[in-house]
Amino acid sequence: MTARTIKISVLMLLVLFASACSINKLQHSKAKPLENQRSGKITVDRKATGLSGDKVGWGRFSLLAIPVVPVGIHGDESLHIMGSVRAALEAAGYNVDKTSAYSVLNAAHLRVHVTKLRFSNYTPFLPIPIPLVPTWGIAKVELRLEDRDGAAIWQQEVIGRSSNLKFWDGYNAAARGVMNNLVKNMAKAFASDEFYRASLRIKKYSDLKSETVEEKLDQPQKTEEPAVP
Repeated sequence: MTARTIKISVLMLLVLFASACSINKLQHSKAKPLENQRSGKITVDRKATGLSGDKVGWGRFSLLAIPVVPVGIHGDESLHIMGSVRAALEAAGYNVDKTSAYSVLNAAHLRVHVTKLRFSNYTPFLPIPIPLVPTWGIAKVELRLEDRDGAAIWQQEVIGRSSNLKFWDGYNAAARGVMNNLVKNMAKAFASDEFYRASLRIKKYSDLKSETVEEKLDQPQKTEEPAVP
């Protein structure tokens, strides 16, 4: 292989990195309903926390896996994450309220904090490009179900992973795979007995408060008689 061929190959790889080291949108492509369906209403935040909008990884080149081009995500990934969270709740059978209001009757509130979101690939040079580019990603989220006072009544970390060997568009494929895996695992967590019992605690608490208020309203009001001179 001549020096000119090597230079052209390297240039082509750099162009590939520059055009492919981005994710169009962080979203799932499917959310299959679970057989074990639950019921009830859950309110959710509009956005997940823990994301700064910075790069989420590096494209790596050569046998030394040298970081070359940063990986970014188009759009607001904090909104994208919550879209997948809502899909997971609905796949588990819950009715999702998107108003993010604690005042919704009989509804627990779900907060989501992203603890890790990373994507990367590895393009070797031996000394010519090979048509297989390992690309992988991982997302870790902390799910926290709260009562109206903001106290945690259920909490769990859920992880989504994916990898592929695509030469082109590997990052978008990895992102879809990560989010599909994350939605699947979140739905299982939401369908668990622990989460369901925690959500029922909010409904029982709300019903108890409602009954207490009704009892007070049904009680005859005492009126003070005017004092006799």
